[in-house]
Amino acid sequence: MHFSKSFVFVGMIVVGVTLLYLSTHKNSVRPAPRHSTHGSKGNLHHRPADLPTSSLSKQHSEGSGPTESIFQNSSTMNSSSAPVRAPASTADGAEIASLESMTATLSTFSRPEVGLSDLTAFLSSTTQKPLVAKQSNPDTGEMSIVRTDNPLLGTRYFHAQYFKDESDQTFLQHMSFEFKPGESAMAEAVAAVRKAFPSLTNPPLVNSPSFVKWALDEKYIVWIKKLEAADLRDNPFNAYTSNDVGTVRVAVEAEIH
Repeated sequence: MHFSKSFVFVGMIVVGVTLLYLSTHKNSVRPAPRHSTHGSKGNLHHRPADLPTSSLSKQHSEGSGPTESIFQNSSTMNSSSAPVRAPASTADGAEIASLESMTATLSTFSRPEVGLSDLTAFLSSTTQKPLVAKQSNPDTGEMSIVRTDNPLLGTRYFHAQYFKDESDQTFLQHMSFEFKPGESAMAEAVAAVRKAFPSLTNPPLVNSPSFVKWALDEKYIVWIKKLEAADLRDNPFNAYTSNDVGTVRVAVEAEIH
């Protein structure tokens, strides 16, 4: 009888120790929490491919001010994947060099003796990785659009648009790019245009703090526009964030008479 009571007592101790161990062990092996991905937008921190697709929108209707004949890039539109920029600041020397280079590109390749193939060869030589998309319809005829996948520092959204006329001749309709916002970005763009287009000796046709336009010749105009918040809102062509207010667009295009 004494042995049975001792056995029961020892058994109760064993059970108690076992339960205590299981309880402690359960807490010690609780799974680690997963890495949170909620709200993660890693695609905001890389530059989307700046190239056209087959779903190109039709040209803007004619109206006052600059004709923004830019076509939709469906891979970046309707998304939040705009190239992220820091708040506006003064451009550095490398960015000014990019601005002058791209403005000179507009000047050189808007001349009648150079064409689409010359432009793409040049863009390739400067490692900007041009891409060309073609589209045709009964109303506008054949159209070629050039975008770049590797824009120069401080610039983006290069866009050139060529049409083929009734005589099967290709002509430039629009060429532009954008320069980063900054306190002196507009003045820097004006200086770059005057340097790249020395024939612009006459006063601008329009000269305001946010928009300047010159007559290049009988067919083409050159303009610079400082984009405001309203210009960026619901833009069907390019993706933007609030940091892009003040972006400067430089363009040369056929004058609409």
